Amino acid sequence: MNRVSVPNHCVFFSLVLLSALFSSCDDDRLSEAIQGTWNIQYNLTSNDQSVDSINETLVFEKGNNDDASGTLVETKRYISKNYEYGDDTYDYVLDSYVEGKWEIIAGDLYVSYDVSTLRVAVEEKSLKVHYSPYEVLSSDLLDLVAEKNELEKQIQKSCYSDMFDYYHCKKDESYQYSDLEINGNSMSFKDSEQEEYHYYKQN
Repeated sequence: MNRVSVPNHCVFFSLVLLSALFSSCDDDRLSEAIQGTWNIQYNLTSNDQSVDSINETLVFEKGNNDDASGTLVETKRYISKNYEYGDDTYDYVLDSYVEGKWEIIAGDLYVSYDVSTLRVAVEEKSLKVHYSPYEVLSSDLLDLVAEKNELEKQIQKSCYSDMFDYYHCKKDESYQYSDLEINGNSMSFKDSEQEEYHYYKQN
């Protein structure tokens, strides 16, 4: 019996084709599983001991085409405490909202944002300034109220500027999150620094 030899380049091409087929099928599976609302909560502590407790929500919707892609809404709630304000400290709650697009390619999640949809607002009556006893006794109440109102505007303006810069960097080129995994109500992926994030699906 004569053996038929298969050229090495044909074997390589077949393996590549097979790998691409499996990858495409997995992307389709992930694109179906990612649809819905996902949540993560974490804390950030700065050098000045200010603390941000962040509640982040991602809402994925798949597009009408056959691609593993769709639209995204990202909202965050910041509960911020112990921020320095001269000799005083203050706490506040801030909400942000932005829309974007997503796509899954070879098991990685790519996200881009539309900065024109960015909204940032300090929650009404959430700002609490902890004045020193001396300042309370030596200042007029109306002056303290006006100062607090101005501080609220500064916080909102500063946070909007920071978030605009953050999302603008991910506007034209999609930001890549690697090793996307979705198992039931649990989702995880890694950022460019290989830090892993874990989200949980809301029912």
